[in-house]
Amino acid sequence: AKIYLHNLLARSRYRASSTASLSYRLSRIGSSTASALTVRILSQLQRFKLVKETRERYGILYDDVYNFNETGFIIGVAATSKVVTSSNTVGRAVTVQPGNRDWVTTIECINASGWCLPLFVILSGKLHQASWYQHLPPDWVVAVSDNGWTTDELGVDWVKHFDRHTASRTRGVYRLL
Repeated sequence: AKIYLHNLLARSRYRASSTASLSYRLSRIGSSTASALTVRILSQLQRFKLVKETRERYGILYDDVYNFNETGFIIGVAATSKVVTSSNTVGRAVTVQPGNRDWVTTIECINASGWCLPLFVILSGKLHQASWYQHLPPDWVVAVSDNGWTTDELGVDWVKHFDRHTASRTRGVYRLL
């Protein structure tokens, strides 16, 4: 697997020094990890090839290529926590986080030229009042679900949000998301 990856990278546009460095790193991490890494790299290369082929087939311009990401987080938890305990402690350490445990999901989207779609925020709850969010940008969408996660209905709402904000910006015939 390491030899195949080395040859693949050598045929591509990577510099020889980068290829040698990657090959050396792969030889240091063990064959099973290197094989898993090779599969992941090849999978990514196949995705890039598919995007390139799709763009070429349909004549999609770079400005009409979009990427989106759905990210969830818990309100009140800013980072991972670390626990320091005595070595005499028996059992698992317990961490306590102050604040609530409400989940929030955001869906962000950007096109290849760097333009960002207005944010789509999903909060947990049944009903929210628009007056609670007076200081947010007016084109942001604040939606709710029982647990703060994306639902099928909210996914459709986001696609409509995407279409509403990108249709007038489309330079070619098609958009790629």
